[in-house]
Amino acid sequence: TCNDDVAVELCTIDYCFNHAFDDPNCEKNVGCMEQINAWSKICKQFYIWDYTIDFAYYLSPFPNFDTLLENIRVLSSIGAKGLMSQGNYQTVSGEFGALRTYLLAKALENPNMSKEEYYGYMDAFLEAYYGPGWKNIRSYIDYFTALSNTKNSCFTIYSSPEEMFGNHAFAPESEQLKQWFEDALDMA
Repeated sequence: TCNDDVAVELCTIDYCFNHAFDDPNCEKNVGCMEQINAWSKICKQFYIWDYTIDFAYYLSPFPNFDTLLENIRVLSSIGAKGLMSQGNYQTVSGEFGALRTYLLAKALENPNMSKEEYYGYMDAFLEAYYGPGWKNIRSYIDYFTALSNTKNSCFTIYSSPEEMFGNHAFAPESEQLKQWFEDALDMA
C-alpha cells in the first residue's frame, strides 16, 4: 500500500481507444484494466493521464466518442481522483477537439449519465457550434464511429487511418463525406 501522501498517475498510452477500458473482449484493455485496478487498490490518490486524439494523424477521424463516457464511468467507479485528457495541443482544434473537450467536461460532471443524455449533449454542442447544418456533421461522426465498430479492431493514439478503418474503407463514401461538410457550410 502506498503512503497517503503518494499520488500515482497512470498513463493510458498503450491502451486500445476503440474499446472501453473495461471491455472484456478487448485483449489489450484487459491487461490495462488489471493495471488500473491494481493501482487503485493500493493508492488513495490515483489519477489517469488519458489521450483523446491520434497523435500521428491529427486531422484524421479518431472514432473514440462512444468510449469517452464509458471510460470516465469506469474510472469514477474505481475511485480515480482525477483525469487529464490530452488532445491536440499543436493547433487550435484538430479533429473535433472542442467537441471532445465539452463531452469530457459533461461526463466528468456526471459519469453516470445515460448514453441518451451524452449524445444529447453532443447534439446540443454540434448545433451551437455548427449552426443549422449540424446534423451533417453528426452524420460524419456517426459514419466513422460505425465504420470503426464494424472493423472492431484495436487502435492506438498512433494508428493510421488504414489500421483503424481498413485500406480505402471510406473511399466508396468519399462523395457523401464531402457532401455532408458542403451542406453544413451552405446552411451556416
